[in-house]
Amino acid sequence: MKDLVRPEAATLLNNEIVERKNTTHFSRQVMNPYFHTEVNDAFPNDHPVTTFLERSSGFIPGDSWESGCATDVMFRAAEITRFFADRLEIPKLNCYADPLAGLTANILDPGQIFTWHFDTNDFAVTVLVQEADEGGLFEYYPAIRNADDEGFERIAAVLAGEREGVHTLDLRPGDLQIFRGRRSLHQVSRVPANSRPRHATVFAYTEETGVIGRLARTRQLFGRVL
Repeated sequence: MKDLVRPEAATLLNNEIVERKNTTHFSRQVMNPYFHTEVNDAFPNDHPVTTFLERSSGFIPGDSWESGCATDVMFRAAEITRFFADRLEIPKLNCYADPLAGLTANILDPGQIFTWHFDTNDFAVTVLVQEADEGGLFEYYPAIRNADDEGFERIAAVLAGEREGVHTLDLRPGDLQIFRGRRSLHQVSRVPANSRPRHATVFAYTEETGVIGRLARTRQLFGRVL
């Protein structure tokens, strides 16, 4: 949704990120699209499960935002979640209950990339609040897998560099996207070394209540668990 967040509001959200950037957990890992870092010998070498790519990015955790700040208010507002649920044509959305991963900001500093992966939450809402000078593009292959078909061949092709089926969003500050990342392979491309950082707020929601992330993945992204 283009320009859904007004320029002054996008600036406010970005300022809140900058104020909390010292709480960012930056990490660099080599991982597969499922956030696994160890080789599984049950799969061949060219399988997505055994294909490992660099992920280097940072996340500001949910407990960095105090109740009442603009980012937290937007995440939890009943009017906002109702709007998102209507857009998704589902009865209700609940804030992802994970205390670190429900409300976050994704930071890509110069040289970093958030490589191809799947999400564990049902829906993520992302607002770009500061774009990189170049790079930092959101790319995705929609519905590449489903409950009946893991889509391993299609995933392997994308990981090998195949572009057929891959979409790129031309996002600008204030643009909001509602994304089903559990079934759609996606990445944010590398931000060049001479670029300014890319900042995006990330609001995670689920259809069920009380959902939290896997401990191992939470530790990967935030360096700790609660």
